[in-house]
Amino acid sequence: MSEKPELSDFELDALRETANIGTGSASIALSALVGQKVTIDVPKTSVVPVRQVGDRISRADEPVIGIYSSLQKGMSGNILFVLPQTSAFALMGQLKNRDEGIAHLGKEEMELLKKLGSVVCSAYLAGLAKLFEQRIEFRTPNIVSTVGSSIVDFMLVQIADDEEVLLISVAFNTETPRIDGTFTLLFTLSTLAPLLEKLRRKMGMA
Repeated sequence: MSEKPELSDFELDALRETANIGTGSASIALSALVGQKVTIDVPKTSVVPVRQVGDRISRADEPVIGIYSSLQKGMSGNILFVLPQTSAFALMGQLKNRDEGIAHLGKEEMELLKKLGSVVCSAYLAGLAKLFEQRIEFRTPNIVSTVGSSIVDFMLVQIADDEEVLLISVAFNTETPRIDGTFTLLFTLSTLAPLLEKLRRKMGMA
């Protein structure tokens, strides 16, 4: 079993900056898709028990759409792109040139959101791949419509309840129409050591 690393403030800052690079690439891709500027917040990092992950990502009673995938090459972890349902409606209205938005997500809309999420996640990971000078691949994403904190249940089925995980989350939004969402990278601490080693080498500390 891999040793769980103790994360210093310096390492958490480095991980936040890493997330910032990935989100910058993702925001450019999303901006091109929706035809307007996408504003991103400062990344947040936290180490929490796996049972608390859902509450850190979404309000318990909020209907959300999640596009999620696991990383299969270059890194071990998960990536999640979450939209409140109201933002998903607004986004679909924008993509379909319907100023009034839409009030229902059918099979066609869900498939379009899944493709959009795949493009954005790919851009996010491309930013990280450029930083680490290596290829990072993820599995074909899944999409789910659910309520609040249960959004992560589909991602965490193979992680023990007593496991601690590192969350790196970045919120984004557009102004007109108002579209809010969050990118989240999730790593178990037991698989984080290789990523930290890459960061140390990148910063000349190894």
